[in-house]
Amino acid sequence: MKILFYLILFNLTYSYYSIIQSDSKVEYSGRHPMHAFTGKSSSIMLLSDCDSNRDKCDLKFTVPVISLNSGNDNRDSNMLNYLEAFSYSEIILNIEDFIIMEYNAESIPCTITIHGVTQTINIPLTVKEKSSNQYTVSSTFSILLEEFDIPRPKLLFVPIDNEIRIKVDLLIKREEP
Repeated sequence: MKILFYLILFNLTYSYYSIIQSDSKVEYSGRHPMHAFTGKSSSIMLLSDCDSNRDKCDLKFTVPVISLNSGNDNRDSNMLNYLEAFSYSEIILNIEDFIIMEYNAESIPCTITIHGVTQTINIPLTVKEKSSNQYTVSSTFSILLEEFDIPRPKLLFVPIDNEIRIKVDLLIKREEP
């Protein structure tokens, strides 16, 4: 608990950008031959380390695995088990040397860490300036469970699809100096 407190304090003190969680979410969806499923989280944190002009930043987005919720307690418990949530408690996406400006579905290189495995991927990213100190950010991309050493859960001995689709909608606020 102390660690979470210090992370939040550090984020509020030293971060140039923050996420407005009430207007932000990460959704994931997957398929099984018998049904589709979707879950989401609004517990997204952002740490930013920017140059003196705040134009070029290293961004670190984190989502606690335990915050992912599909609305089905059995499915969520199973997901926490397969993701080994107590060993790998966060999903982390890093973007380095990101220039803060408007983008329209540009392909941005980043690293994503899930289940303790880090992969380099390119994600489409749309950034729009909402006001002088707020930006909307959106992206939709897919990951493969096998690339993160995550066994595919089964229902009636049939595994879910390997592909998980991720949709991100964020409202980011630029903090005043």
